[in-house]
Amino acid sequence: MEYIQWQPAFNLGNETIDRQHRHLVDILNETFSLMMAYAENGRFIEKIGELREYAKEHFLFEEELMEKMAYTGLKVHREHHRNFIGELDTLEGKIRKGKKSAPAEVFLFIRDWLLEHIQVTDRGYAVYL
Repeated sequence: MEYIQWQPAFNLGNETIDRQHRHLVDILNETFSLMMAYAENGRFIEKIGELREYAKEHFLFEEELMEKMAYTGLKVHREHHRNFIGELDTLEGKIRKGKKSAPAEVFLFIRDWLLEHIQVTDRGYAVYL
């Protein structure tokens, strides 16, 4: 089940970044499907792990690109990335403890953070691409 359909307006103009962002949206959509199917907590934990690892790869690529272009907002951007990973860890802990609302919290957090990050935060460096 698809919650968010990729829009051309989401593209930043870098093929690799745009492909990575599309994959992050795919993971968001998979998380939505799990939530709608009332999937077991273990499946959410697996999806969080997948998202965490892919996000780390993406963040590293993005940060290295920003370093190369001497983007002045790199430090703040890097902090956004670290906060994302930290919040995923927190949400995973809630799921492991059996908090019933945790799967919805995971989905909502990923949705809000990812859309904000792609459409607003990443636009700050897109002009440098």
